[in-house]
Amino acid sequence: MPVTAFLGGVEGTTTATERIESGATGLANCSQLNNGYTGTLEVSCYAGRLTVLSVGTCMLKCPALMSRNVTLGTEVGEYFLPEDLVTGETIEWNCSNVSAVYSGNSTMMCWN
Repeated sequence: MPVTAFLGGVEGTTTATERIESGATGLANCSQLNNGYTGTLEVSCYAGRLTVLSVGTCMLKCPALMSRNVTLGTEVGEYFLPEDLVTGETIEWNCSNVSAVYSGNSTMMCWN
């Protein structure tokens, strides 16, 4: 049974990840409501109808291939995320990917 809700200003529809008995709660995927989010949200079932209890556990993501301009000294380059990250998550990247003049690693954080 699908349920409609708003997440990040977008209306979407999701379904429970597993069968839920009437009077019980379960989980649904945030990305079904809004592809810009990841994680799970809690839903309840009553008389065959699902209700979204909270979207507070859904996390905004920085999608793979999202680009960011990076400045190293006087060199400016573009870095593309190799994988999806969620808000607050970090990834280590090699500085030479931005400019061959530099070596070593740096850390980038997803902050939406």
